Amino acid sequence: MAAFGRGLLVLLLVALALRLAPAGPPLPPNPHEAMNAPGTCKGCHAYDGSTLAAHEFDVRIPEKCRVCHTEEQLGRSHPIGVDPRHSAENVDVPEDLPLENGMVSCGTCHNPHLVFLSKTRAYPAQQPAFLEVTGQVEIPWYKTLFLRKSDPDRGFEPLCLACHKDH
Repeated sequence: MAAFGRGLLVLLLVALALRLAPAGPPLPPNPHEAMNAPGTCKGCHAYDGSTLAAHEFDVRIPEKCRVCHTEEQLGRSHPIGVDPRHSAENVDVPEDLPLENGMVSCGTCHNPHLVFLSKTRAYPAQQPAFLEVTGQVEIPWYKTLFLRKSDPDRGFEPLCLACHKDH
């Protein structure tokens, strides 16, 4: 019985130690959090005094995005300022991928109001941006890239094929 008591005491001490183990640093803040603050909507979205237009803007979205995101940082990206109605390809942009004044824009593929980090990868080779440590467990967090569509196995394919159906 004494051995059982010592074993139970050891288990309790281990459980207590795990519970008191540092949880690691908090998740990094969402760099777009200011865009979700009350009263900031009219900084980008068209507003007639009573109605906010979700997909109509008072500013050019690419110019707003480039305040923080340089061309060099963006790397390979979809062209913006393209009118899909005049494309040589079979392109049909669904309503859930909004255009800006009929043109492809940053907001067509990205929604800055989405969450910044997710426990789900956006694409297969994506590496965690942050590891949350809870006791002895490391939980990987991945940048969402604010993508409107992605898949942990198929990557950007669902987003691309939403418009480019013949590829």
